[in-house]
Amino acid sequence: MISQEKTLPAAGAEGIPMANHKAGNMMFSLICPSNKPEMVDAMVKRSLVSQRAGLYELIVVDTAACRYPSAGAALNAGAGRARGDYLVFLHHDVSFDSPSFLDRLADGMKGSDFLVAGVAGCVRGGNLWRKWMYTNILHGESPHRPFRSSGIDRPMPCESLDECFFVVPRKVWERRQFPEFLGGWHLYAVEYCLWANNERPGSVVVLPLSLWHHSAGASFDEGYYRSLRMLRKMYSGSYRFIYTPLGAWPTNPMLFRLRIAANRLKRVVDRLRGAV
Repeated sequence: MISQEKTLPAAGAEGIPMANHKAGNMMFSLICPSNKPEMVDAMVKRSLVSQRAGLYELIVVDTAACRYPSAGAALNAGAGRARGDYLVFLHHDVSFDSPSFLDRLADGMKGSDFLVAGVAGCVRGGNLWRKWMYTNILHGESPHRPFRSSGIDRPMPCESLDECFFVVPRKVWERRQFPEFLGGWHLYAVEYCLWANNERPGSVVVLPLSLWHHSAGASFDEGYYRSLRMLRKMYSGSYRFIYTPLGAWPTNPMLFRLRIAANRLKRVVDRLRGAV
């Protein structure tokens, strides 16, 4: 079978051959929402050309040509066109660390019974108010390890996953798609992980894989806070804290408001220090 590239939206668009790879029965559908085709070319496609593993297809969801109301809507649009056994959702500024990346990802799938898997997982740190990350990935144009993180050599259960790269078995997505009412472009992977761990505790795992996420990995804005508020309302009955790549957030209403206020103040202070 030939690996395919598709770009959405384009009604009835045909797949364009990318590369011919041989593999077993497994197939990955890599779904990449993007409004910057040059980034997809420079990062994702360049990484895929060198991969020894297939069968895979790349589905680029063109978020510039179609204004999707939320990340969930864009991801569902891409997943709806996918043919793979596993749906891989990734940012357009991700590159793989070696030609064997998809081979190693395939090895991680064998015998696994997860609902969501990724490459950077959040857990409770030394206390409830601090998050820790298990990950082997690098962030930023000057590659560095994420703050408060440690590497892993085996799959580890976690509370939530970074959205730069995560995997959902197709049969799981068919049962439960991304909620499009969440709005915005933040925390969609976190929400899916909260749902999954509610469904089956321990079903969210981080894999011992490395890649390079060229973004700095931090993107606070008002949309982030709006999504956090919605997650708190949705899951306050199930979790005392919600752990995300950018922090630990209590679901108690008063503590949540204080945490948001403290975070806003810290961002102001950091900007002022940076301007000095």
